[in-house]
Amino acid sequence: HISKNQNVMASPSFQFDPCKLSDLYFNENDRSETSQEATSYVNPNISVTSETVLHGRGMITSKDISAGECLFIISPVVHTPALQVRERWENQNSMSIEDVAMKLLLEKMMAIVKNNEHSVLNSLLALVGTNKIEQECNTSISRLLGKDDTVLHSGEKLVSLTEGDLKNIVLKNAFGPDFFTYESIERIWTSPSKIRPMHLIGMYPLAAMLNHSCSANAVRCYAGEIMIVHACQDISKGSEIVWGYIPAVQPMVERRRVLRKKHGFVCKCERCLVESKYLRNDILPTTSKQNLSIASRWNRCIVDVRNNDLSEVNICNAYAALEELLNSSFVTNEAKRYVRVAFTNLHFNYFNVVLTSLHGADLAHQDSMHKLILSSATQLHLAFAATSSSSTEHLCVLHLCYELMSDIHRKNSVDKEISLPKVKFWTEALKKAHLVRYGELSDLESTRKLMVHTRTVLRQLDGFLKSPHLFL
Repeated sequence: HISKNQNVMASPSFQFDPCKLSDLYFNENDRSETSQEATSYVNPNISVTSETVLHGRGMITSKDISAGECLFIISPVVHTPALQVRERWENQNSMSIEDVAMKLLLEKMMAIVKNNEHSVLNSLLALVGTNKIEQECNTSISRLLGKDDTVLHSGEKLVSLTEGDLKNIVLKNAFGPDFFTYESIERIWTSPSKIRPMHLIGMYPLAAMLNHSCSANAVRCYAGEIMIVHACQDISKGSEIVWGYIPAVQPMVERRRVLRKKHGFVCKCERCLVESKYLRNDILPTTSKQNLSIASRWNRCIVDVRNNDLSEVNICNAYAALEELLNSSFVTNEAKRYVRVAFTNLHFNYFNVVLTSLHGADLAHQDSMHKLILSSATQLHLAFAATSSSSTEHLCVLHLCYELMSDIHRKNSVDKEISLPKVKFWTEALKKAHLVRYGELSDLESTRKLMVHTRTVLRQLDGFLKSPHLFL
């Protein structure tokens, strides 16, 4: 038996070189089913433990890790290929895509139980301290990767493992579509647009060891079904590696409500504790309570402001109320950054309102408004850099800042020597965030392609359908 706190690396033959990530992002052949087995990397300075973590088990570092350093690259031990789900979904009319994907995943897992595939079973059962299987669940790295085929379970004991047991494992540990919702996937699959394969749902036991925090220090992306995880903040030796189970762009009350409903716990991360300290109703001044209420109305989602004049006025008023709240002296700078990120939707709605209103405006007014939005977006960027660096929303903000500054520079016929360094600043900030999220790529052309890809995906309607690359 291996100690559950011991970090056991995968066999060297399975160690993928994280310096070759360009091949995964831009070469579909390297993401085929047959190549996924050879695409595995685990940073030698991370381990899974039940000590010194937020709760349960978690992942910690044994040395300082820098932002942008690769933590692990793994394939699912079992997953539902998108094309199989699509085919089943099209052949029936009563089930949603989510239900079809879940049913197919459970079928695959039941087949693993039936066939007693020890290595995969070991990785799945390491996720839970199940009462039905009398064993001491081991959480070594090799076992979580599905590379330990030690026979730990007798056939008689596995008979009692039901589909319901497996469904509970899935609900608590599976990774679904991050960038998409199942509803948006249905819209894509029923539209005349070119259908693109994408990650739907899969079991990644090693990744499931990471605990939640509303202020993450790790971020993931997918190349096909392959999950690629990097540190998005500097992580000191002995610290826990954490990421968000849900997007960080909602206020604390909403985040806690969703986490309690979907994951069964009340978040007490540092960010939640800070927000709860300064935004409690019993201590907020009356004016601040009113401003918070006004701002919250237009923070629930991104709205279409193109044909609704009333929304434009209300959204501008809501944004002004948020700024008044953030300028309050009783709120610390740390709390202000957290709150600003929590009101990302309101920021985006405000940006959309102002930018949409500029169609047909004279150049001087456009320039003035672009500088206004750039100033607001800069504050949001700084908040993300400290709270949720290199997240999807952060990349979107950085693209916007770069585009606005480039437009200001292009139309500036007098002080180009002043505006040019600012364009370079946003270019480097955008590049740095990409290298943190996606890793240090092998050449400058790959980095450029990466930035073009995310700009297409994030800054165009249904941009993912327009990009020649399929990674998320």
